[in-house]
Amino acid sequence: MPLPQKSTLVRLGAAIRECGQALDRWGSFLQGRYGHLEKLQRTRRINGFHNFFPEVKGVRFIAPSASVIGQVTVSPGSSIWYNSVVRGDRGKVTIGEDTHILERVVIRSGILSVRDVKIGKDVIIEPGAIISPCQIEDGAYIGANAVLMEGCKIGKGVVVGPGAVVTEFAELTQPGVYQGVPAKSATALTTEAAEAITTRRAEFAKLAEEHEEMNTKLIEKQTEERVILKDILENQLNEGNEFTMRSHHVARAPNVSPGNIAAGSAA
Repeated sequence: MPLPQKSTLVRLGAAIRECGQALDRWGSFLQGRYGHLEKLQRTRRINGFHNFFPEVKGVRFIAPSASVIGQVTVSPGSSIWYNSVVRGDRGKVTIGEDTHILERVVIRSGILSVRDVKIGKDVIIEPGAIISPCQIEDGAYIGANAVLMEGCKIGKGVVVGPGAVVTEFAELTQPGVYQGVPAKSATALTTEAAEAITTRRAEFAKLAEEHEEMNTKLIEKQTEERVILKDILENQLNEGNEFTMRSHHVARAPNVSPGNIAAGSAA
C-alpha cells in the first residue's frame, strides 16, 4: 500500500495540533480566568522565616543556588557554596569569620534539647556534610559526607574524616584526625597536614572572591563578554584552529565549558 504524500501528513498533523490547542483553551476557560496559569516561586539566596532574617554582611560569597534561612548570622570573610542549605528556623546558626561551607552541605537548627549551631572561625566543611545542632570550634575541618549529630562538640584543630559520624553529645576535643562510625581518634595531626589545611583555606577564600565577581556582574558586562566570545569563536571556526579557540576560551570566557566549544566546532 503506497504511503500518503508528505503534504497530506503535514495537513493531518496540523489539524491534530489545532484540536489539541482548542481543547487546552476550552479547559482553561472552564477552570476560570487564571486556572491555566502556573505559580512560580522566585529563587532567593537569603530567606526570612517568620520575624527573623539572616545577617550576611561582609561575606565573600553566597552561591545563587544556596539557601540561608531564618536566624542565621554569617560573619565577614565566610562563604557558602552551591546547593548548600543553612536553616535557622528552630534555633540560631552562627558562622564565624573566614569559614567556608562547600557544596551540598546541610546545616540545620533543632527542635529538641539542643537547638543552636555554633561554628567558629577558620572552619572548612567539605561537600555533602550534614551538621545538626552542635558546636564546632575554631580551625576545625569537617570532611566530605561527614555527619555531626545533635549535641556533639568538635574542638579546635580537630579533623573529622570523610564519611565519619560523630554521635550525639560526643566530644572530640583533642586535636587530631577522627574517622569511622562512630568517629574515633585515628592519627595525630601532622605539621604537614596542618599546613595543607591552611593552604586550602586560603585557596577557598580566593576562589570564593572569584565566584562572587562572576555571579554579580552587571548584565551589560555579561552581554559584552558574550559578544566578544561569539566573534572569537566565529573567526576560529572559519580558520579551523581548535587550539587557539580553546586558549581564547580560557582567557576570555571561563564560564563556558571547553567541551561545549569543542563539540560545537566538530558539529
